[in-house]
Amino acid sequence: MAPRAAAGKYKVVIEKGKEKYETTIEIAYPKNSVFTLKERKYQETVTQDLFKMNEELAYLVYEIDELVQHSDKMVKKNPKLSKAATKMSAELTALKAELVITTGDNYVGRAENQLREDLSDIYATIAGNFGPPTSSQMENVKMMETKLGEAKAKMDKSRNGSVKKYKAMLEKLELKAFSFESFEEFTDKE
Repeated sequence: MAPRAAAGKYKVVIEKGKEKYETTIEIAYPKNSVFTLKERKYQETVTQDLFKMNEELAYLVYEIDELVQHSDKMVKKNPKLSKAATKMSAELTALKAELVITTGDNYVGRAENQLREDLSDIYATIAGNFGPPTSSQMENVKMMETKLGEAKAKMDKSRNGSVKKYKAMLEKLELKAFSFESFEEFTDKE
């Protein structure tokens, strides 16, 4: 679920085949609302921040998945990569297990929440309300920011350690290097 659109005028464009339909709509806050404009803006800002955190987390998991898949494929082509690839994959797989649920069937054998699930819960709660987040919700947001920061730091450590060594082995063996979509390309997908 994307953040709610703030009050304002919006241009709506619908394309069906070769036909294009355009109109302008205006979204307004209720005049008799119990929430002030300042409270609504605060809720919108926090919701947008949480949305961006979700995108950053998704991109981090995407990078991990791409690296692990690449190393699995390359080791089959050249077993000399095995040591560097295995170390990197183990490190990244452990990090991924802290970020998202990777075990259980999510029905009977549900595993404990990880960062993605906790972040999704607080996002849904805050985005689903019209008023400002409570102080306990903001404590949860701060905790999610801290956990995401720690995860990014661990990924940076891996990039400068095992990923760097894996990349050096690829170059030494003249094998195809890994590549990623940019963050913008990743988040701009429709």
